[in-house]
Amino acid sequence: MIIELFGLPGSGKTTLAKTIEARTDFRVAKVSSISELLLLNLVFLMKHPIRFAVMLWYIIRNSPNRRLFYYKFMNLFLHHNAKYQKALRFQNAILDQGYFQNVLSVFERRLTLKELQRYVRFLVRPDMLVVLSVPQSVAQERVKQRWLPRQEFGDAYMKRWRDAVEMNNKLLKENIDKFGVKHIVIDAARSVNDVCEEMLPILS
Repeated sequence: MIIELFGLPGSGKTTLAKTIEARTDFRVAKVSSISELLLLNLVFLMKHPIRFAVMLWYIIRNSPNRRLFYYKFMNLFLHHNAKYQKALRFQNAILDQGYFQNVLSVFERRLTLKELQRYVRFLVRPDMLVVLSVPQSVAQERVKQRWLPRQEFGDAYMKRWRDAVEMNNKLLKENIDKFGVKHIVIDAARSVNDVCEEMLPILS
């Protein structure tokens, strides 16, 4: 079983994944080396050549400069492909960030529903998508306590990107029933232990 977590930056995806791993037999899918990263991407390419090509095309199209392309290519493409492929090796696995998270991470602008549906059509479905719902104000307060990778691109960029993230997050949540993925929406404004307790019956 593969569980994928989705939510705004600051919704607690990574912390929740680690908590679930500590309390259950689920394992967080991680890539341990460059060689493993490349090998697993090769396997993914052979299994999903069309998805591989289309997802790469979306990365290229939505990267306004080389630095952002490199960031997205490494973190949103190669690592996501490898983590998904590695998750298949486990009986029970968690993706703290996966393909659905790319709805927020790949795009630099607000999407229309038609554009979102076209993109989601190519995503590999997890067995369960867990949508961590948290108010934008709470998420922003949480991320103040840590460094976000995109902060290196400047304050003006971060503001534009956060605005797009907020709108695309809202669009996906409002239309989640249309995407053909088994899912659950959980209030993530609470403590990670409370969220974990609500999820345990789903994982058993």
